Amino acid sequence: MDVPRVFICYYPGTTQDVEQQLVRQLFDDLRASGTEVITDAGRNTDEDFSQYIARSLPTCQWIVFVQSAETVQHTRTRTIFSAAQTLAEQQDTELLRLIPTPTETVQGPYEWAELNTINIALDYPKALEKLLFILSLGDTNSLHKVEAPEPSRLPKRISNFTSQAATYDRPLAPPPRMVRLRDMPYTIGRKNMVIGSIALTSLIVLASLIIILVNVLRPKPPAPVPNPIAGNAYFTSSELFNNDGTKGANDGLNVILNNLTPPHADKSYYVWLLADAQAGEANTIPLGKLSDIHDNIATLSYVSPTHNNLLALGSRLLVTEESSTVPPARQPPIKVCGAIIQKSPGKFFFQYAHGR
Repeated sequence: MDVPRVFICYYPGTTQDVEQQLVRQLFDDLRASGTEVITDAGRNTDEDFSQYIARSLPTCQWIVFVQSAETVQHTRTRTIFSAAQTLAEQQDTELLRLIPTPTETVQGPYEWAELNTINIALDYPKALEKLLFILSLGDTNSLHKVEAPEPSRLPKRISNFTSQAATYDRPLAPPPRMVRLRDMPYTIGRKNMVIGSIALTSLIVLASLIIILVNVLRPKPPAPVPNPIAGNAYFTSSELFNNDGTKGANDGLNVILNNLTPPHADKSYYVWLLADAQAGEANTIPLGKLSDIHDNIATLSYVSPTHNNLLALGSRLLVTEESSTVPPARQPPIKVCGAIIQKSPGKFFFQYAHGR
């Protein structure tokens, strides 16, 4: 059986810590199991480093990257990873990632997220057994004891490389599919927001147009025909009171008619005081004839002979046109204009709607 060759990309820090001791222990255990472990050590110049990488990496079946702070930040790590990706595409070289801390405190480049990952700090004996099994060095009977590798987690940032090596001419790999899916809801949300805004604006514009068209096309109601005021009237009191005070108050009525056209030949205007409509015509009081009409204005003054309260007896006023020679004895059916008495505290007045 050929001795497997493993290249481990690891650059320790300047101070000794638990992480370095754990990685050094891994180196010793792998070599003790018969694995040839190769690292980049003692090559100070870039020329020596480039020649060494070009000569050594193609002979390795496995290339392992230790995700430590110094390794991730080292400028040569990118060059090694670029060459490892090329070898993985051209031959059967496999890439692995090792986590030397209990939790993934150091975020690696996003390209490392798709690599098979083993955490050697949580349970080192089991992690070593798993690694040896992957390298096909362990006992195959222990397969049932080996747990599946932990699922890799996406990094929170794209890369921790501080600079790009001069020999790195390979473009960065596209982001993994999970990163694209992670950003997809934000893109879809913005599209939905734009579509919703356009739809809402269209609805508002359409509703405004409908309201404008309804107001423009709706037929306007005809203007009300003015009802000209023909005149007014007011009550007077003679103050000739009786003992019980039922007479002498509101026993006079003055009527003034405006815009009154002269009556026909042999005709005159007569004024009537009518009771409420439900009382009938039994209590109709003739107030007299409008004899003087000047400039379409006629006046009439009436005082009750018995000084009765006219406001209590009538609530309507009627003007009719009748024969001048034979005064009517009762209210005739033909009227010129009329009004209803509107009563308010301290004031009584008539408004006449011309109805000839």
